[in-house]
Amino acid sequence: MTRDFDMEKVIDKMRELRNKRDLEILDNQMKSINLDTDYQKELPQDKVLDVKYIGEINIDGDIKKIFKLIEQKENSKKELVQIERYYTEDGMFLGGNNLSDGYKEIVLSENMKERDKILEQLEQIENDEILDLNEIEQERLAEIAKALGIEKEDIKRVDEINLETKEKEQEKDKDEEEKEISEEQIDGLNIKEEVSADVSLKGESLGKKLGLDQKGITNVEKIARVSASSLNKITGETNNNIDAFVAIKTDGTAVPLGEDILKPDTRSGTDPRGKDTTINNDGSVDKEAITTSYLIVNGNGQEYLQCGYDENFGKEIKYTLRSNQDGRDVAIELETQATYFQDSDVREFLNDRHEGIYEPDEILERDEEHGECEEKDVTNIDDDLSNDTHTHFNNEIISECVVEILDTKVNDDDEQIADYRNRDDAKWEIQEALKERTFKSKEELVEYVSQKMKEDVVENADREHDSQSRGRI
Repeated sequence: MTRDFDMEKVIDKMRELRNKRDLEILDNQMKSINLDTDYQKELPQDKVLDVKYIGEINIDGDIKKIFKLIEQKENSKKELVQIERYYTEDGMFLGGNNLSDGYKEIVLSENMKERDKILEQLEQIENDEILDLNEIEQERLAEIAKALGIEKEDIKRVDEINLETKEKEQEKDKDEEEKEISEEQIDGLNIKEEVSADVSLKGESLGKKLGLDQKGITNVEKIARVSASSLNKITGETNNNIDAFVAIKTDGTAVPLGEDILKPDTRSGTDPRGKDTTINNDGSVDKEAITTSYLIVNGNGQEYLQCGYDENFGKEIKYTLRSNQDGRDVAIELETQATYFQDSDVREFLNDRHEGIYEPDEILERDEEHGECEEKDVTNIDDDLSNDTHTHFNNEIISECVVEILDTKVNDDDEQIADYRNRDDAKWEIQEALKERTFKSKEELVEYVSQKMKEDVVENADREHDSQSRGRI
């Protein structure tokens, strides 16, 4: 069952799982904090203590590396207890074991319940500690301290020390050169679309979002979508996705974007989760299928570079935000040589960086309010409530409108519409107005109906006055 074992890659994965889980713990703690009143409150002492690689198991025919995270958690009595949590190499949570109850029993997560074969495999390997992250880092700290002639305790974190020797740096540079695709080879890549590496995504360029400079990939002009099969023929590697991405440099050469930059999304595939909410370049919002999805490794853990189908225009490159709550996506079409010019509202939406990781949840919530509206566009689901193209009016809002309309003055004698019309009249006028057109706000609806009813009252009063005058003649 064991695949080729690359210890350094496994250690990197252990660090990645530890860091991601620590961020999840902190994120959950911050949700319960009111910054206005709890700024002096101490956070619970919850954290990841250690990560251990314990082996591999078979999940639905796929062999997955399994990692055990040892966590410290502060309970309601302020006591520190330890919990074991089991994850796959993809970050999938399989189950856990609360060590404080004295029982050595793994409880599967909700998604894995009644998967007896998975539970049996976990129980078989739970004590097989092949690699221990704490021990590895302590050993490396000791080696560094000895080389520097200092005590191990003087080194804060192994990550702060540059462990790469000049020889390793040269080897890395050589590897990068070997990965480069020449101008002649690019013709065989079958490039589909290209997006500028300078396009702004939530306050930073696409190139910076991908962390290209950090990976030694410089002078990048464009990010191109290519056929994964054609890229495989050139690189000799295996990418089972439909599409792949490469960085096109200013000198005409290209560099494939590997899993250290764009990690294949395990949930990707042709329309695996239904259609996602998509903001198109023209500002319209609809539902579109995703065919290939990659996690942006340098992102916040919920940002993806994807390819999907637009029913009218075919394949598109999309920058996608994933919801914290239910895993749904909000995709934004990126401007390429094959798309329409990007609407200013869409560009402003992409430039806005202050919303943070909860933005997709808010977008999806507002999207649901509009359902399948034909007139829905990006201004209906962004964070600026003042620029909605229209508002949906429920019975409660309509009742509020009725009151405001009837209170509207008709003339200088302080007479109101209510002196001539009743609630049913106002409600009927509102319903007729909503059939005729859409309204951006409650205020706009009230003003429109009030003016119409006011004109009707005045017209009827004039008609009665004329009738009475003719009667006297």
